[in-house]
Amino acid sequence: MTVQVQNLLTLDETLVVDLQEFLNEMLQELDPTLDTKRGVLGDLLGYYGAILAAANQTNIDRVRQSSSLLAIEQDPTLADDNVVEAVLSNFLMERKTGAQATGQVTIVLDASVSVTISQGAIFSSQGLQFFSVAAFVSRLSQATVQSSNDRLLTQLDDGNYAFTIDVKAVEVGSAGRLSRNASILPDQLPPHYLTSYATADFLGGENLETNEELIARMREGLAAKALSGRTNMNAALRAQPAFSNIVATSIVGLGDPEMLRDAHTIFPVSLGGRVDWYIRTQERPLRLTLKKAAVLIEKTANNRGIWQFAVTKDEFPGFYDVDLIVPTGTTNVLGGYPVVSDTRAVDLTGSDWVPDIVGVAEGAYSPYQTAVIRFEDTDTLTQSMVINSAEQTYDITLRGLPLLKDIQTFVNDRSVRNYGGDCLIKAPIPCFLAISFVIFKPGPAVTPDLEAMTTAICQAVNRYNFVGRLPVSLIADTAHNFLDEGMYLSAIDLLGRIRRPDGIWTLSRSNSILTIADDHQNMVTGRTVCFFAEPTSISIAVSVDDRPDI
Repeated sequence: MTVQVQNLLTLDETLVVDLQEFLNEMLQELDPTLDTKRGVLGDLLGYYGAILAAANQTNIDRVRQSSSLLAIEQDPTLADDNVVEAVLSNFLMERKTGAQATGQVTIVLDASVSVTISQGAIFSSQGLQFFSVAAFVSRLSQATVQSSNDRLLTQLDDGNYAFTIDVKAVEVGSAGRLSRNASILPDQLPPHYLTSYATADFLGGENLETNEELIARMREGLAAKALSGRTNMNAALRAQPAFSNIVATSIVGLGDPEMLRDAHTIFPVSLGGRVDWYIRTQERPLRLTLKKAAVLIEKTANNRGIWQFAVTKDEFPGFYDVDLIVPTGTTNVLGGYPVVSDTRAVDLTGSDWVPDIVGVAEGAYSPYQTAVIRFEDTDTLTQSMVINSAEQTYDITLRGLPLLKDIQTFVNDRSVRNYGGDCLIKAPIPCFLAISFVIFKPGPAVTPDLEAMTTAICQAVNRYNFVGRLPVSLIADTAHNFLDEGMYLSAIDLLGRIRRPDGIWTLSRSNSILTIADDHQNMVTGRTVCFFAEPTSISIAVSVDDRPDI
């Protein structure tokens, strides 16, 4: 228990002295003949009795602090978790218990053989452990696949074979969210094993809620859970189990210059009745890979071609951009094919009620967004192919945030939505970061753990949500936690790439504070933009500090 004194040396010395004097006075009042100033009674029994009394008094004070909302807010780390939970239960608040990350692992073999991965088999990646959730068997043909745990071997373009298994992180927390293609190695190598990696971004992986985070949500406990005030709306959202781990939200409505949808009249004024709700559903964007049939629409001068595919509103609602395009089944995922054009639209069809959306920009990053993507395949020869007829299948990896459609469905429900207006759910406008700096260290010093430092920087940035300003000191403070004495950092370079709702990319750079410039007509402000950092976007170099001998 954090409320209980664990080390008597940490007690307040003044408290111990005061209690010793108090005990001595009480003893002399009881028996005036006792000498409590020195000797065994005063120096030993009185002193150590005062220490134990001080420990008890400190424990009592901490329990009182844990039971006081004001005291908990002043020092949440000192308060006992169980006592805090009991206090917050009076406000209908429960601590989020966290969750383990889950995902799929692709195992590559050098032969077409049946291999069994036992249930509970351990895999390791980035200092974390994962286990297979069941016993999986690779099968050589579709005819031999008898259950969901039988996995068909697929031949890769390099002649090797691959199959996938499902794994779960051993520990609870967001650190278990591996990125697509992250190396993850089995502790026991199966026969004919070559390599293994994360098939796609891992999902889940929620941290146990801290006292600070629980207290920050306290206002939502007693708030009416309805689409009215901002606190009420957040309370209504997080009251749903599927949305309880939402990272951050920002609500734009009447009177906000970023709100454009409430001026759809002949009068050039805002009339209200519209809400744009920007929701960061998780810390880092999710990468989702789709198998898409692309159509040849143009031949290039070198006998290659421009290909086109469409992304419907239901395939990845509100996605940000195309991260990678490669031929289906390829093992060469470096680079991919370049996107030539990315044309967004909105699809308001269907029998359900929909918000008022006019134009592509208003519906960008919402569940109603669609896209038509054109890219150049620099490998496939097209001289014998027919334009607008020839098709090929590609693995298309999109980047975005999950749950947007589910939240939109929730707020559209007649029993939930505000009867005086509509609410449009959007992913935050993304500012993708590139962070770089140099660590200088004395010659004999051990190089810091750069992987752990990178992970910590990503977590710090991705929890720094709708603020509009990202200070370099946040990265520096995080990095310094991993530096030994004598090490220091160079200037830190921050480069932000914002994809506006109209599809235009803008750049911003700073080595002090990266600031989101207000662009109300394009809905780009600190209320609508979130910073995103990923391990691959952080560059850390290490240099030896050649100091002169003195």
